Amino acid sequence: MACRLWIPAFLFLLCIEPASAQVISQRKGVDQSIQYETVKRFGPWDDRNYQLTAADLQLLAPNENELSDPIPAFFRVELRKRNPNLPRTGEAQYPRSALQLYIHEHGGYLYNNKMYNKLEMENGFMKIKESPDEPSEKDFDPSRFLAGELRITTPIGAAESAIKINPVDPNRVIAGVNGPTNQQDMFFSTDGGETWTLSNLPLGNTCCDPTVDWSSNGQTAYAAALGFNAGSIAVWFYRSSDFGQTWTDLNNVTPGDPRRELTTGNSDKEFLHVDKHVGSPFRDNVYLTWHNANVMQFARSTDQGNTWTTTSFDADPRGIGSDITTDRNGNIYYFYPATTTRQILLKRSTDGGATFPAGTILVSNTNGGFDFPIPSMETRRAWIYVSADSDLSNGPFGGSIYACWTDTYGAESATAADNHTRVLVAHSRDGGNTWTVVTPHPTADQNTVDRWNPWMAVGRDGTVHVIYYDTRHSVNRTGVDLYYSFSTDGGQTFSTPKRLTSETSPNLTDLFEFGDYNGLDHVVCQIAIYTDNRDEGGVGGNSPDVYTIGIDNTDPSIICPSNITTDAAPGQCSRIVNFTPIATDDCSAVAISSTPASGANFNVGTVTVTAKATDAAGNTKTCQFSVTVQDLQPPAIVCPANFNQSCELPITPAEAGSPVTLDNCGVATVTHSDVQVNGSCIGEFNVFRNWKVVDVHGNMNACVQEIKVTDKKAPVVTCPASITVTCVTNPSATGTANSVDNCDPSPVLAFADGAPVGDCDWLCTFTRTWTSTDDCGNAKTCAQSITKSALEKVEEALSKDVTGDGRPDPLVLGHNNSTLTIPAGKGNCVIQWLPSTGSTASALKFEKATILPTCKPGTNPLDVNGKLVNPLVAEALKLHIFVRLKPSLGMKKLSEFSGCVFAPIILQALAPEPDVNELLRVTQLALGNVALQPHLTELLAALSCITGPLDVCNL
Repeated sequence: MACRLWIPAFLFLLCIEPASAQVISQRKGVDQSIQYETVKRFGPWDDRNYQLTAADLQLLAPNENELSDPIPAFFRVELRKRNPNLPRTGEAQYPRSALQLYIHEHGGYLYNNKMYNKLEMENGFMKIKESPDEPSEKDFDPSRFLAGELRITTPIGAAESAIKINPVDPNRVIAGVNGPTNQQDMFFSTDGGETWTLSNLPLGNTCCDPTVDWSSNGQTAYAAALGFNAGSIAVWFYRSSDFGQTWTDLNNVTPGDPRRELTTGNSDKEFLHVDKHVGSPFRDNVYLTWHNANVMQFARSTDQGNTWTTTSFDADPRGIGSDITTDRNGNIYYFYPATTTRQILLKRSTDGGATFPAGTILVSNTNGGFDFPIPSMETRRAWIYVSADSDLSNGPFGGSIYACWTDTYGAESATAADNHTRVLVAHSRDGGNTWTVVTPHPTADQNTVDRWNPWMAVGRDGTVHVIYYDTRHSVNRTGVDLYYSFSTDGGQTFSTPKRLTSETSPNLTDLFEFGDYNGLDHVVCQIAIYTDNRDEGGVGGNSPDVYTIGIDNTDPSIICPSNITTDAAPGQCSRIVNFTPIATDDCSAVAISSTPASGANFNVGTVTVTAKATDAAGNTKTCQFSVTVQDLQPPAIVCPANFNQSCELPITPAEAGSPVTLDNCGVATVTHSDVQVNGSCIGEFNVFRNWKVVDVHGNMNACVQEIKVTDKKAPVVTCPASITVTCVTNPSATGTANSVDNCDPSPVLAFADGAPVGDCDWLCTFTRTWTSTDDCGNAKTCAQSITKSALEKVEEALSKDVTGDGRPDPLVLGHNNSTLTIPAGKGNCVIQWLPSTGSTASALKFEKATILPTCKPGTNPLDVNGKLVNPLVAEALKLHIFVRLKPSLGMKKLSEFSGCVFAPIILQALAPEPDVNELLRVTQLALGNVALQPHLTELLAALSCITGPLDVCNL
């Protein structure tokens, strides 16, 4: 259990001193950019402020110097680091419990290697009170506390020792021993027991049985001794005002009389106790106990040992080996072993020793009575005495009273080997009315191991500490080692005993052997003082000497830094992290180790660091915190170059390229998404490719690549094959071009026809140009040759069976012997002849002509191109073909045709109400009648009126 500090009440004020008598050393600061003198604005000064950095001070509030919390700047920074959510404005920025937390963790205000626990006002500001009467019990260097056995008497011959640690300055320790230079020698230490200086009691002639104590403020030391007085032994008392260096302070009261002689003789086994509890109404009363001829005696002083009043317990059982302790209320508990009744008895006073009620309280019966021989103490004999102490803490067992003594397991024997000893500890929770007795060590080995000469001390945290001799390392039970055990549950159970000595001390088998008792005290830690008979080598050989040893059963304290979160080093997936756990120990120097160590390279992630504090006694304490190295560095990315591509080609990264990426910890994914911005046509657009890289820790970076897609290619167009048609020339008859574009799925397809060559009523040829145009305006053409021929219709007309004889009837133009016969199969000749190229109508030649194989119409003239030169023949031929193709046309009245003007001679030749057939008849006559030739022009006009609007396909 860790030691607890007793901290007196503070008088805290509401202002912080801007400057004080406390000198601040700038060179001690770890950050020379800070003027440490100015840090005093932020609370009472504490030397741990020297560890502050400028970055630390940035954590403080803008109005920090206005905050009246009586805690130093370094602790304010600690609190803000632990809880970043503390307010940074207003007055109540720290919890009301901040001071208690500070005292719990740091004990007080550290200044020039001293700890202070009071504040005072100076000029309206708060400062450390550097009062010489109230230094803290923490005011010593723990690293100098005893780490092992230390011989303090030399050259030889000392035993029966007592020791007390200054209650407020543990550097100062006093001790008293029997011998070696005088009968009682005094020693003092100013370094926590590391070194000792001999001092002498004034007037000399002392005998033995030293006992020592301190005043509650640690400024006065007290000692008592037995002294030789006219052939008897008396109780003498001494006082020191210089921490045990001299013992003549009583001279200041009674010049020439540096001691107080409480008895004149017949006295023995005195023990001294000072009531030091702050709450006691009898604080600093000094009490002494002894016996005069086994009648228990009590003395008290209320003026620091100057004057005394004595009480004798004549009516009570006789005894020897008493001890006194007081509780928090100043009640006195006076213990002694009654030699007459074999009992541990208690007398109690509730008025500071002014009175003791009659009678005693039974603590425990004993098997042994007074003393008894054991192998390691067969001459001097082991002695039953009481060591007593109280729990003055506010812990769960505060107020408990404890007593400790030696006893035998069974009935006492006169034979040393038959006596087996143990140590007993009794505790009372009801002010001494009832008692529970336990054994603070193993008992299974009771027949082979003796335990004896105990001493007890109760720490300020309520821990019960016990030392005693133990013979387990001596086969014949003659040698001893000093052992130690403690209890943290109010004396109910004790820790496994710990061997303190490194060498077993032999029994010298002289008259004194190990002496009557040892000593133990505890303030922050504890120091045991004991007799040791080892052979130190050199002067003295095996001899009784007094040794001290520091006992440290408490773990050090260690405070880990707050959890650390930092970024990985630039370009690295790790970072070197430094940290400083803070460890302290009440008793010795502390070594700090960490796993992983400070300065290690921490990879990205969270690692639990275990910090371990180890004190000189091997006690350890650990704490843990986490170091988190975050990867906040985005990965690097370089996009591929901007890219141009034709619209029909792919633009995947395989063609357009991929980015180059790099990351300190590693790339997890590289992805892209495209945003397309369309251009003015289907085949042209821009793609903005957004590349995104994500590293293994989720950091992201991006870049944009521009891909320009263009359409510069014209569609591919394929024209239909050249074709000959009869009537219809639109694409449904002539065919449609096929158009395919690289990008446009539906290029526009159009055509335009060129000027025909020939007469398209009979035979002509023209070129159809197809044009395919994509959405971007790229165009391509192809040409199709189309021939329009009336041959099919003409052949149809020539193949008509007009007479109904089942055979085709040739077309006969003219009359009588002036005829032109066009049989079936000669439609090509008709196509060749038409239209007429002549302008003068004339009759057919006087002949019966049939078309020749060469398409020559007999002797009728043709032009050089084989065209008819007689328009009357041509018009009559056309009308005959029309009527043959559509006989109903022949029955159509001429009067139904508008625009036809007939000369009177023509009208005379026509029958009344003539139809087209009638006109054909007249035409036939006219073609062969020369007499009508002057009228052929009018006839031609009439034929043109009828045939002009018609073509072969649209009759």
